[in-house]
Amino acid sequence: MPAELEESLNSRLHHENNTRKRLRYFMLALFLTLVGLGITLLYMWVLQPVSIYVDGELYKEIKTVSRTVEEVLDEVDLELHPQDKISPGTDEFISRDDNIEILKAFPVLLNADNDIERIWTTPLTVKELLKKEGLELREYDEVEPGLREKLEPYDEIKITRIDKVYKTEEKTIPYETVYKDSPNLDRGRTRVVSPGEEGLKEKKIEVVYENGDKVESSIAEENIVEPPEDKIVERGTRTTIPGKPVEFEKSLNVQATAYCANDPSAGTTGRTATGRRAVPGAGSRENPHIIAVDPQVIPLGTEVYIEGYGYAIAQDTGGAIRGERIDLLVDSQQAAYSFGRRNLKVYILP
Repeated sequence: MPAELEESLNSRLHHENNTRKRLRYFMLALFLTLVGLGITLLYMWVLQPVSIYVDGELYKEIKTVSRTVEEVLDEVDLELHPQDKISPGTDEFISRDDNIEILKAFPVLLNADNDIERIWTTPLTVKELLKKEGLELREYDEVEPGLREKLEPYDEIKITRIDKVYKTEEKTIPYETVYKDSPNLDRGRTRVVSPGEEGLKEKKIEVVYENGDKVESSIAEENIVEPPEDKIVERGTRTTIPGKPVEFEKSLNVQATAYCANDPSAGTTGRTATGRRAVPGAGSRENPHIIAVDPQVIPLGTEVYIEGYGYAIAQDTGGAIRGERIDLLVDSQQAAYSFGRRNLKVYILP
């Protein structure tokens, strides 16, 4: 083969080899580019946009390959408290364009049952927090702030335990005294027609305790168990001696005895305490009997009418005559003994 032809053939083969190499390099570069683009597209497809909100405000938007809420939160610089409320839950899977909402916990004070406790909570009402803490309220317990109030950081919930104890007391009701005029009874005299009876009142006492301390006591209810019965008293209005047209001021029931003038054993001297001669009378208005009296009851000189004996005048006294007693002057010792001791009615005349 001629040298020129061989050289031309070798040059052509060399050119073809270079062309093949360049084509291989190009194809390899194209393949690697396509693979890179594919990987990039795949990565871009796998990344999921997620928005994180804290207390209702947007905290951060991220694109992530994380699959659960917990994994997403591990990627962001956010300090969390164990009592923070996270929705959806940390172990739940997320989807593209999901929102993660976080309610941050804050401390409040719970003052109850003689103890103050610090509690971490998310925004709840007082009622919701107490239910969450398993703290039961009794019928009369007081809560401040109110059960429907929304809690804010460092609020103090004060629970006052209210106990109400009831006891029953009985009290007598005094009776009233009612006076009724009676023309059949002497003026100045009274007679009990009905003695009267006390009534009975029942009181229901409410005693209030706050946190074990007594703070108030009041009457919650009052009932009359037995009403009282009035005492009825007749008051005499009669001013005329029965059977006689003679008026009197008042009447007395007295215990009467008799004595004789000039009786040394009785200490009589023949004269009365007023100095009058001790001469028995006849019981008439003109010649009345003489009686010894207690001047504190019947003043000396008082005219009286003795039922069954007639008129008399208080002219004498005696050592044994005290109170509602009289001593009737008679004309003999025998008559005094015969008189004995009697209960008589005496009318005091004007």
